[in-house]
Amino acid sequence: MPNFISEDDIEQAMVQKLQLLHGYDSLNCFTSDPEDLADDSGRADKRDVILRDRLLGAALALNPDIPPKTVAGAVDRLMDRRQAMSLIDANRELDGLIRDGVKVEYQNAKGQTQHGRVRVIDFENPKSPHNQFLAVTQLWIKTTGPAAKAAFRRPDVILYVNGLPLVLVELKNSNVKVRTAFDDNLTTYKEEIPQLFLPNAMCVLSNGLDTRVGSLTAEWEHFFPWLRPEDEKENVKRKQVEQDGTSVERFLAGLCPRDRLLDYCENFVVYYQATQKIVAQNHQFLGVNRAFGVFVERRKQLAGGDDAEECARKPLTPSLSRGERKLAGKGPHYRGGLDFSGLVKRARELRQQETPAEDMLWELLRNRRFLGLKFRRQHQIGNYITDFYCDAHKLIVEADGAVHATPETAKKDAKRDAALGSQGFRIVRLTNQAILETPKTALTQIAAELPSTTGRGVGGEGKTPRIANGLGVFWHTQGSGKSFSMIFYARKIYRKCQGNYTFVVVTDREDLDGQIYKNFLRTETVTKAEAAQPKNSEQLRKFLGENKRIVFTLIHKFRWPKGKMYPLLSERDDIVVIVDEAHRTQYKSLAENMRAGLPQAQYLAFTGTPLLGRDRKTNEWFGDYVSEYGFTQSVDDGATVPLYYSKRVPRMQNQNEDLSEEFYEILEDENLDEAQQERLERKFATELSVIRRPDRIAVIADEIVKHFPRRGYLGKGLVVTLDKPMAVTLCGE
Repeated sequence: MPNFISEDDIEQAMVQKLQLLHGYDSLNCFTSDPEDLADDSGRADKRDVILRDRLLGAALALNPDIPPKTVAGAVDRLMDRRQAMSLIDANRELDGLIRDGVKVEYQNAKGQTQHGRVRVIDFENPKSPHNQFLAVTQLWIKTTGPAAKAAFRRPDVILYVNGLPLVLVELKNSNVKVRTAFDDNLTTYKEEIPQLFLPNAMCVLSNGLDTRVGSLTAEWEHFFPWLRPEDEKENVKRKQVEQDGTSVERFLAGLCPRDRLLDYCENFVVYYQATQKIVAQNHQFLGVNRAFGVFVERRKQLAGGDDAEECARKPLTPSLSRGERKLAGKGPHYRGGLDFSGLVKRARELRQQETPAEDMLWELLRNRRFLGLKFRRQHQIGNYITDFYCDAHKLIVEADGAVHATPETAKKDAKRDAALGSQGFRIVRLTNQAILETPKTALTQIAAELPSTTGRGVGGEGKTPRIANGLGVFWHTQGSGKSFSMIFYARKIYRKCQGNYTFVVVTDREDLDGQIYKNFLRTETVTKAEAAQPKNSEQLRKFLGENKRIVFTLIHKFRWPKGKMYPLLSERDDIVVIVDEAHRTQYKSLAENMRAGLPQAQYLAFTGTPLLGRDRKTNEWFGDYVSEYGFTQSVDDGATVPLYYSKRVPRMQNQNEDLSEEFYEILEDENLDEAQQERLERKFATELSVIRRPDRIAVIADEIVKHFPRRGYLGKGLVVTLDKPMAVTLCGE
């Protein structure tokens, strides 16, 4: 058993770490007389929980262009106790005011009416001196609840940002179950001092051995541990954490650094149907931020910049010129929305200065002369101008003169190729000499980089297909809240990245499509007017050619007649495609159609199934893991019960010597592709008939009936069959 830890010891250790490690100030407000106003909080009324002086000081510093009187009025609006509103409605309203600012109207120096927002927290710059972090202990709060059993309540620790109490921490001795803090304290506080929860972002309960985080509306079973400060795939020995009494340290390290706390409050809190407040769990916060980091890095590379944060705020596709806007109004703009105003003059100069090699290659490529493909010359991609570009396959062809052989130019070329290559562009570099002397060989080199319908390069049979624009694979185990991770991801991109983004959420089942669609609507991530859920393939193609905010669709709606090329729907590079359960559907014609229709889009795969085997096709199509949260981690967190497996297979005599290990390997692969299915039917028809024999199924049914009720413990059972007909037959037995 771990040594006894008192709640006072936990409180003092917590405050010290907040001060020393994270730069918080601290304030002990204990007074022997609860009525005593001299507690250093600066309050004039013990019913108040917002520290007005601190809030006003921060608001004045953050809004120097708004008259002080107007700023003070905005602060008073935040101070209002909203007694006529329900607790969740009041909390939701303040959440919006804190995150987005308080709308105000005022007269400027010229007497003109101005509209603006009074910011009370600088979310863009968490370490700004105008953000003051304060750990307050033992603050007496006068009760306002109609059935209060005491005149005052005194929470253990409250974390303030600019005078706003965003985090409530309630502590217990280590020999008291942490649930007591929920049942006896948190529940009572919500009834008797509801004003404390109006600005609240999250509640934390701890006895030193076990620390839980949840929202003000969460029931006990929805309070979750925060055991992984940095890495969601870390294997945590929970018993060891309890033995060492380090659960509070892990929470503080993971969520209380200034930038993380503000990030969490700004981007990881949603309201479901306006009645439930949902906050991100440990793995969701870390995983979504990893995926967001990849997205920002991609924007940085496309924009040709070095400052990721600046690139995140800057649109990748600047506004078009007047002439280009006219073209864009007639359909998807063939330049993908990229503004040529800065580089068009240079591009024209390059065309006028074409070398003999470039001129020859252009004659070979132009007007679809080469393999029927459309090539453009001196085409802009981000901040680069390429010699020749085929958008259908994202192929760049560079004709290099002697200058490219110099170390300085070669270094620049390598950096440029790395930036473009990371976005999925293929780059072929040909020397001018090679083009002039052996043009056929030059064309062969280009052809080798082009994928055929089988996924193998033209002239390069056996090459691994390389699919552009993969944002990675987000693998979180079943039941870990992937649909809400999608919501947090989309909301953060909308909020933190300037641009006109469209999300396309792709699933392979109607129930999943409907569930995710409803979750996005019910969290107000998107409105019904902004969302699109196409009824059929034709309507899907129509929506994807328009500027919809979020499109929810089944992968099957990308169907198209076999043998015909899928039409181009949009060349926008600000479309983000989120594919749910990507391991099931993303390697066949439907997925190929989707990528052909949206060639510039960015693709992020969500899956609850680990990617195993030699091929790991999901990685090939989307990229590496951006986040991993597996079954083991879920069990560590107590979110999933342990799984115990005992293989029970009825023994049957096999007279067929061809029932090989190869057959069993195929059977155990849950992701059979078309070739494997044909192989099963063709090569193992006899073996399949053995497995489906009625007498064998009867033996299995008898085994289940005898074994399951007599296991000695309660719990669910799972029966896995070869196919649906076999499942129906087994059920009938």
